[in-house]
Amino acid sequence: MYDETLSKRKVPIIAIEGVDGCGKGTQTYRLSQMLNDKHRLSSVVTSVIPDGLGQISYLRKFLVGGKPVSRISEALVYMASIYEVCKELQEVEIDLGIMDRSIYSTIAYQVVGRESKTEPFDVERLIHSVINHEQFKEVVMPDYLLVLDIDHSTQLQRMEKRGKLDHFEKMPKEFHERVREYYRVQAIYLKAGIVNGVGTESEITENLYTALRAMILPEHQHFFE
Repeated sequence: MYDETLSKRKVPIIAIEGVDGCGKGTQTYRLSQMLNDKHRLSSVVTSVIPDGLGQISYLRKFLVGGKPVSRISEALVYMASIYEVCKELQEVEIDLGIMDRSIYSTIAYQVVGRESKTEPFDVERLIHSVINHEQFKEVVMPDYLLVLDIDHSTQLQRMEKRGKLDHFEKMPKEFHERVREYYRVQAIYLKAGIVNGVGTESEITENLYTALRAMILPEHQHFFE
């Protein structure tokens, strides 16, 4: 899954992906702590939509708050946010960046999950044209992808505990199953790590760590010595 354009990157990025409710938020922090405990690695854990992004974060309140917006606006806001987060990770003095979601979420949720061709503008073509732009791609593509996998019944149980759901979480079962299958296929295609998201938090963190170690590229081996 390594792209030569990433050789310009100072800080390697680990992305934890999966359907809503799979435990990404919890496990990004736990994995960061484990890497620090085992290898004294400093890392920044971040969501693709942090509060510090000002206007982008402000716009997201409409996206997840129920106000209707076009799919074009939605896709552009999320991609802009991901770009800014990844760029900021290269500007801080850390060993690793660990992200809760990445550009793969844009494809999963904006394209694969919806399977909609009803809008006059081809949103899928827009997304792929942005992602394939060299300057954008070299910033946003993670060095390592870890996928937390859970089935839909487990997902529903976890989301129900949250209370209020955003508009993606309210999507029908078919949407979430397409998103899950996309992540599973990407994990196989990219030779990424796929980890069962069911188990104790400690077990899942340990399995993520093991999957990450199995993927480490030669230029990053020194982090784990």
